[in-house]
Amino acid sequence: MKSIVLLIGSLIVFFGLPAQVQIGSDIDGEAEGEAFGTRVTAASNGNIIGVLGSTNGISGSVHVYQNNGSSWELYGTESNGNHFDGLMMSGIHLTPDGQTLAIGGGGLVKVYAYDSGIWTQIGNDLASSIGNNSFGSRVELSNSGDVLAVSAPNYSPSSNSISIPPPPYVGLVQLFRLESGNWTQIGGNIEGINFGEISGRNISMSSDGNTVAIANNSSIRVYENISDVWTLKGTEIPGVPQNRKSVSLSGDGNVVVIGDSEFSDSLIQRGRVTAYQFASNDWVQLGNHIYGEVAYYRTGWSVSLSEAANVLAVGEIGSTSGSTNAGRTRIFEYNSGTWTQLGSSIFGEYDGDVSGGSVSITADGSAVAIGASSNDDNGTDAGQVRVYNLSALLSGNQVLIPEIKLYPNPVEGHFSVSLPPGIELQELKLFNSLGKAIITINGNSKHIKMTNISSGIYFVEIITNKGRETKKIIRY
Repeated sequence: MKSIVLLIGSLIVFFGLPAQVQIGSDIDGEAEGEAFGTRVTAASNGNIIGVLGSTNGISGSVHVYQNNGSSWELYGTESNGNHFDGLMMSGIHLTPDGQTLAIGGGGLVKVYAYDSGIWTQIGNDLASSIGNNSFGSRVELSNSGDVLAVSAPNYSPSSNSISIPPPPYVGLVQLFRLESGNWTQIGGNIEGINFGEISGRNISMSSDGNTVAIANNSSIRVYENISDVWTLKGTEIPGVPQNRKSVSLSGDGNVVVIGDSEFSDSLIQRGRVTAYQFASNDWVQLGNHIYGEVAYYRTGWSVSLSEAANVLAVGEIGSTSGSTNAGRTRIFEYNSGTWTQLGSSIFGEYDGDVSGGSVSITADGSAVAIGASSNDDNGTDAGQVRVYNLSALLSGNQVLIPEIKLYPNPVEGHFSVSLPPGIELQELKLFNSLGKAIITINGNSKHIKMTNISSGIYFVEIITNKGRETKKIIRY
């Protein structure tokens, strides 16, 4: 009994605060200069991710990975045997189920569907009809994969040429619907209003594709589809003038998060993140600002919000942990009017990694992918991506179905799941502390045997007809 008490005591000390756990190992770029992780997109509880690299700023590479329970492996190939290699790609997005992929850049956008190990293009190529203007710089898909948003931030109504911004580039966003196997534009172009604002540098879309948030150099504008006319929703949301913005929209399109990485007060470029909720026909601040604690943290370089608008990932490329520009990602939860950090900060591994340059949280907020495009593990600026399971954080701070119980806990042999009336069990998953799924049970079986599993902390994901919840369990 003494050994059991000591084990449980040590586990409580070590795991006294919930922590995110890495899913699998690091995914490193394949070659020097690949900048792997320039953009990331996470799906399927973090078990499927898409990663974009931009080799020397000249050509691009896209890979989709799936975690097989112990490591990351390529998830399918393009129908011609390639892995989506292309020219100047800068936009990538996966649907939440990980089965539809959009990629774009350099004036071209393509959408693919996964089927039996092959990514097959759906619909026609989308090529810029307005000149070489970075069409495809950012792409977003609706959850169903049949609505597509594409930005062209270097668009100018007076010229089809391209040069390095700023002015006079206005920028635009176009939205398309898949109809009879072809992508058909929905409504008209959503153009920027002012010369030099570069509208569409970042975009985000609601789950149904009927609302889109568009970032420019000074503000965020949100548009909604009313009878196929894109109409401004509320008023423009101002930010730091003439600086890049990151943006992320909730699933219903009624909460938007804005990252102002260049925000300065007494601390230069500390950065700031602010959430807004649509209420009384306008946007009002939701909760507190999130700031970088010291100068040059550049908090908000990237942001990613869960569909329910309760879990937020914030990337900070200038932050340090005894190093320079290692980068950092923090996870926040919205509760009782306040954004509160969950768990510990996730730092880049080395000086100059700029980890957090791209972050992507899954639709349910259960996992986050983090890009570090300047990581040198596999060569200078080869890049790196890490993925973390957030279930332990959420189980300690978010209760979706509070009546769910695990018993006994701690457990020695097997445990059972107790559900309240009206809740139907669909699936149970048991994860170890590294985020690896070691047991999956489909159907309504409410028992898991742990007799052949070593002592330690585990997490049980309970998926029901009313939602999902993750609980911690101790095997002694």
